Amino acid sequence: MFNQNKGFLIRFVMLLLVLIVSYAHCEPPSWIIISGTEYSMVVIASISLFNEDFVGGDGNIAAAFGSGGEVDCRSIGLWQDANPPYWDGYWYFTVVGDASGEEISFKIYNDSSDSVYDCTPKFFFSINATFGSPYDPIEIFALYPPTDISITVSTITHIPTITWSSVEGANSYYIYSFDTPSSELSASTLTAHITGTSWSDTQHTKNFYAVTSSDDSLYSSKCLKNIKNDTVNKDNP
Repeated sequence: MFNQNKGFLIRFVMLLLVLIVSYAHCEPPSWIIISGTEYSMVVIASISLFNEDFVGGDGNIAAAFGSGGEVDCRSIGLWQDANPPYWDGYWYFTVVGDASGEEISFKIYNDSSDSVYDCTPKFFFSINATFGSPYDPIEIFALYPPTDISITVSTITHIPTITWSSVEGANSYYIYSFDTPSSELSASTLTAHITGTSWSDTQHTKNFYAVTSSDDSLYSSKCLKNIKNDTVNKDNP
């Protein structure tokens, strides 16, 4: 009996210590601006990734997209170097479109992490409009992924509970569960969508979990091809 309890305790302690960060690497995105549009607008923006300035060069890319996603690329940002004391560096987007009111969102590719990040806020296309200036650029930023992810398992029910820190700008979280840490986040692995920062897996069928933050239109560290998420493992008793 003692050995059984001791074995469970060891597995339980190890469970709390396991934190795996999974990466899905790929080549830089080959975003291509769509052709055949009639109008354009300009967005001059500063971009931050996890409270750090996201600048051009070194393979970094910033782009604008329509409602069709990555195949609906509307602009590839041009990085303009700082010119002190007049302005800091900024991204210049010539966004194309056919009609005012089209929803425009932004993504960035960070070369150092080989990851694509969705950004906020979104814009609505406005023919011939200009948003921002070199002296007062529009602020665009990527949502943080959840941090301080941990897992505890009930010694009675063996149900795992995952917790994480709240993320500024997020109002909900998506929980994914899967059998291997290399599994991609998808509709088939989506397990729950909640507004809190704690969730219990009463079904208790999977070994790995991932959590992404969301403002209900954008998602942290997640896109169609590239994923970077904190993942925690549990041991099925």
